[in-house]
Amino acid sequence: MWPFTNAAPSAPPAVTSDLVIPLSAEDDTKINRDLLLNLMLRFDVVLDPTKLTESLDKLLARPDWRKLGARLRQNSDVEFRKTGISSPDHFDEDRPAYTYTQLRFDVRIHEHPVASRIPSGFSGEVPANIANPNDFNELMRDQSTPTHINDYLTQDRPQLGLHVTSFADATLVCISWPHTLWDAMGRREFLLAWTSLLAGREDQVLPLNGFDVTPLSEFCNDPKEEYKLLPKRLSIAQLIIFGLRLWFESFWYKEEETRVVCLPASYIQRTKAEAVASLKQAASAAGEPTDRIFLSDGDIISAWGTKLLAEHLPFGRNQTICLLNAFGWRELLAPDVLPRSKAYIANASSGIFTYLRGGEVVSQPLGHSAGRVRQSIKDLGTRAQLEASVKLTRDSMRATGHPPLYGDATMQLVVVSNWSKAKFFEMDFSPAIVPGAPFAKGVEPVGKASYIQVCGISGGYSLRNAFQVSGKDGQGNYWVATTLRKHVWDSINKAWDKKETHQRVKN
Repeated sequence: MWPFTNAAPSAPPAVTSDLVIPLSAEDDTKINRDLLLNLMLRFDVVLDPTKLTESLDKLLARPDWRKLGARLRQNSDVEFRKTGISSPDHFDEDRPAYTYTQLRFDVRIHEHPVASRIPSGFSGEVPANIANPNDFNELMRDQSTPTHINDYLTQDRPQLGLHVTSFADATLVCISWPHTLWDAMGRREFLLAWTSLLAGREDQVLPLNGFDVTPLSEFCNDPKEEYKLLPKRLSIAQLIIFGLRLWFESFWYKEEETRVVCLPASYIQRTKAEAVASLKQAASAAGEPTDRIFLSDGDIISAWGTKLLAEHLPFGRNQTICLLNAFGWRELLAPDVLPRSKAYIANASSGIFTYLRGGEVVSQPLGHSAGRVRQSIKDLGTRAQLEASVKLTRDSMRATGHPPLYGDATMQLVVVSNWSKAKFFEMDFSPAIVPGAPFAKGVEPVGKASYIQVCGISGGYSLRNAFQVSGKDGQGNYWVATTLRKHVWDSINKAWDKKETHQRVKN
């Protein structure tokens, strides 16, 4: 009957020696349960799979880190399908800590019909539509890789999967997991620990924070402020209207497409300089100080994505655009709740909301929207506001099973999940390089990824109008994936081709 009733799926027989650990409130959400992720890192060198697996085995054999080998389990008769994990007391061939699969092709990567289209760096000066990340699914995941949370709940399957695809001069290292396992910064802690053991630096592996307890359980119980967006909280009637509009969007515009866009370093630098200049000019004209005006690359990317949508989707001039930026908690909760001396491998993030009007996004310089994003982070990105918002979310989840939403019933939601702070492009797998093997590019072998992408499998909702930023590569380029209506991508491509043709004629 699953998933059409509240009955739990049939789980494997319980193992009495397993340690049963409940998921935290932030891990066990409907969105996290509905979303499975596959991450691919392209290395332009040959990595030794044995070294990769031996170091990962060593990490997950540690008493605290073995938590990552736990199995996902569903409680039988509790509200909102509460989920937990069952951690084996040891791992072996019958019950491994992670699933491992491998493909090998005895050709160079540029000779493979599919892998030859995987990006590796970019030398352009303007944003470019590079690839459809789903074209590479056959290389980044095994056929047995889960496609639904039920695949974890009904099998004695580890949450973590490793799939290595080897070529004569390159390697794809691919990781799969359910979003209930961790967020981007939790994944960063995992990769740091893995690469530390790969390099023989065992002393740099941090102990886990919260092996069988949830350190975040009480930090927001007594908020000191009222959440500033509380007056914008949607009522039940507004939520119904908002939900019906989402349903209509997916029903009426069935065709969608996911594309990876590269934002070149020179473009980001130039656009940020122009945005800061426009904000300073506006502040000066208003008689306001200009010395503290600041924009991050993330502010620019958020504003760029919002403007891109506003120019190619039929937003009303006065329609609210709700820009939700994923916001990590670890810095705000250090050092008292989440000390930096320990790795917190779980979800610890929510959203920062910025509200814009469709007309102003199109008519105003990009710096206007970027400045609004920065102001929202200043206003809502404090410890006190975090505690207030999380308290409201937890209360709503307990009462309804759904988080609160803020804005209005007819707003257009745009989501940005920026992984740049996780610095995935800086993860160094050099100790696994096979000596003397050919390498795909460059004058010497480099053990850092030249391209990173993620593909999400969503069981209960669309990932449309969400921008996922994999990070900044070694050349300073940002890689952004987004899913849009197919005809919107057609419109964007046409506009970009026209602009590129105009530039060639002009030059």
